[in-house]
Amino acid sequence: MRPTAFRPDDRRLLNCAFAFSAGILGYLNLPAEPSLPALAALFISLAGFWFHAHRNGREASVLLMTAMIAGGAFAGSLRTTLVEAPKLGAAVTTSVTGRVIDREDARRGPRIVLEVHDFGQSRVGGQGDREFPHRVRVAIPAASQVKTGDVIEAKVRLFPPAGPVRPGGYDFSFRAYFEKIGATGFTYGAPEILRHKQLAGVGHFSRWLDDLRGSLSISIGQLLGATDAGALAIALLIGDRAGLSEDTEEALRAAGLAHVLAISGLHMALFAGGAFSGVLLVLGCVEAVALRWPTHKIAAIVALASATAYLAISGASIATQRSFLMIALVFLGILVSRKGLSLHSVALAAMVLLVLAPERLVHPGFQMSFAAVICLIAVYQRWRDRQQAAGWSDDRSSQALWWRVFRKSAGFVAGLAATALIAGIATGIIGAYHFGRYAPLGLVGNVLAMPIFSLMVMPIGVLALFLLPFGLALYPLKLMAFGLDMLLAIARWTAELDQGQGYLVPPSGGVTLLMVSAMFVLVLFGWRSQAIISLPILLLASFLHVMGRPPDIQLSSDGVAIAARDELGRLKFSSGRDSFETQMWLQAEGEGRAVPASLKMARGQRLCDGGGCVVKAWPAAGGHEGPVLVALPETPEAMAADCDIADIIVSDLIAPIECGAGFVVDGGVRARHGAVAIWLNALPGHKRDQETRGRRGDEREMEPVDPKALPYAIEWKGALSFPARPWHR
Repeated sequence: MRPTAFRPDDRRLLNCAFAFSAGILGYLNLPAEPSLPALAALFISLAGFWFHAHRNGREASVLLMTAMIAGGAFAGSLRTTLVEAPKLGAAVTTSVTGRVIDREDARRGPRIVLEVHDFGQSRVGGQGDREFPHRVRVAIPAASQVKTGDVIEAKVRLFPPAGPVRPGGYDFSFRAYFEKIGATGFTYGAPEILRHKQLAGVGHFSRWLDDLRGSLSISIGQLLGATDAGALAIALLIGDRAGLSEDTEEALRAAGLAHVLAISGLHMALFAGGAFSGVLLVLGCVEAVALRWPTHKIAAIVALASATAYLAISGASIATQRSFLMIALVFLGILVSRKGLSLHSVALAAMVLLVLAPERLVHPGFQMSFAAVICLIAVYQRWRDRQQAAGWSDDRSSQALWWRVFRKSAGFVAGLAATALIAGIATGIIGAYHFGRYAPLGLVGNVLAMPIFSLMVMPIGVLALFLLPFGLALYPLKLMAFGLDMLLAIARWTAELDQGQGYLVPPSGGVTLLMVSAMFVLVLFGWRSQAIISLPILLLASFLHVMGRPPDIQLSSDGVAIAARDELGRLKFSSGRDSFETQMWLQAEGEGRAVPASLKMARGQRLCDGGGCVVKAWPAAGGHEGPVLVALPETPEAMAADCDIADIIVSDLIAPIECGAGFVVDGGVRARHGAVAIWLNALPGHKRDQETRGRRGDEREMEPVDPKALPYAIEWKGALSFPARPWHR
């Protein structure tokens, strides 16, 4: 009889976490904002019904899952209400005065988050007709000495938080809303420090911690020099990636090794595990202590304190928080003499993080971290159960030494390969959705590099971090740098084999959800469930992904940038300059390179005059039905003319009601929907007799276009939610 990986009771908390996550995801994707009191009443009622059923001895699993779904939706709505703050409505240049509450040193320069006291001549939070942002994030000059807690004054250029540049793309306005950031921008010159405010409590600790992390980074940098290995060592030990070059990060991504940059389970396990083993070894050397004291519990307390310190020093990213919670449960399990590492601990860690901040659910780091850990624990627990059920023994008394060494080595390599494969699949699906890329040779890179990372780089790095305050870290850091040089050499070699092939058209959110669901079914349920449930889900996801295709026309939220396909179905851009918009549009195409001159629209596709431009667009399959005319008028006169000759109007102006264009994206539409993506679906039997030419660059007036003669059905989607959810208002 084949054993199942888990008993139903073992999955209850994990199922609750899944249901809670489903509630959050459902809330975030609702077409309109729900009523918070209604969600609260629904959750309390369902929870009460379940509690009553549970008290009467009934399991009521369906009722429990329903209550958890309602609880997730309620938690999301409550969090949205609690963090609501004023947001800037339009770009403005002004002066601000406020206190620095956070500083981030990124590769492109430092950025600060400012708690605003005065906005121009107005007092923030005072009585008045207008509300100003309470927090703003601005870029400052690299030489600025501003620190957390300083009160500063600066002249700034501020903008409303940007929404997605394409439907389904990265949404900074969503992140800014939950961080209470009402505007972003930059300062004109270095801010003036009015005073170094004396902080107390949490603020004082935060500033002290920032100074500590900065001094540790400087110390490591001085010992290792300005090298790639030195920058990578700082990133691994302190969580500061500002010194990493783009080439280094790209090589790690292409080789499937970017996960080493996320301070997570392995880093935390080595740091806290090293402390636990060290204390246990020291206490074990004293006979009286070893015989009379609970040495394992004492070591667990020290290890827990060490893990907490490492959480603070490393920057406390989502992956680090998850690994800290799990390692904390392990050591708490030692203290209470219970097993700590299981799917229970994963589910509990997820629930804690999501209750505190439900918006974390859609963060790539959260999704990748928990998906990988759930799959790894589930697969290895299933493997262990199969070994026990088969009665496998590990009797080494009759085995030769060379055979035991060979078995251990082969088992280590096989385990490493299995871990890389399982984690690679789990994170690869999510990475493809968020970033439009995967690592085809990630298994090769991980098998070659992870032994160096696990057995040499991180253990020595942890030792160096312990010895750094005593001035004894030079030689451990040099040895760590040697290992990092080998790791980077492997990453670059693997990336060269890849030759930039790790890009793909990102799957939609629905397809990704189906694939992740099928993956969890595969690892968490028995073989019958795997065949009956996961296979149809995978087939459906594959069908939907194949049937989907990237947009034929992309319009920026300000209407300035446009991308459209030429007659060969290739996406062309109105500008040959590289920008965040063009990179995101290329990502939707499954491309990962900067925009070369060959991708700029030719003159025959884009014609301009003093009144604006006209762009010809075709669908991805090619243009045998003829082009669609996209007009971009900039004056009322051009708008009136283009309404007669164009199929699609894109403009800051408000189009007249009688405009004859088949589809209008004017200032009002863009204000409500942001960036717009358009698909052209050919209509059978519809074909224009001759190619329609635009007014721009043509001396002759054209005959008006009949919208009914358009050989394509226009399907479109805006990047912003409509009606607007709170983060898009």
